[in-house]
Amino acid sequence: MIDGLPEREPCSVCGKMQVQYRERRSAARKRGAHQRRSLCTACYNHAVAREVASKTVLPGVVDTQTLVHRGVCVGTCDICGIKPAVWSDPKARTKLCEVCYESEKLKAGSAESGVKTV
Repeated sequence: MIDGLPEREPCSVCGKMQVQYRERRSAARKRGAHQRRSLCTACYNHAVAREVASKTVLPGVVDTQTLVHRGVCVGTCDICGIKPAVWSDPKARTKLCEVCYESEKLKAGSAESGVKTV
């Protein structure tokens, strides 16, 4: 099998026959009779979106007005810890992904985007 290509086994969620993501098993799970779970790309993306949406921050903690849009990834998001961060505040050392930034912007009630590009 070539690394990076989908494998021909069923997705643990939807049953689709090409999976891209496979569970890493810990030492304890390797000893047991548990079968390794696999996900197709669509189910993986759905799980990531659900996980990102489940993260919340107290109102007023992140100031979206001071965030600067970066053209490249500057690490992982400080809120969800999953997606690549493209918004950052160098003074407060805060990094946000697009999804968390939009969520925080909506929470703040900011109708204007005020995007600064570096």
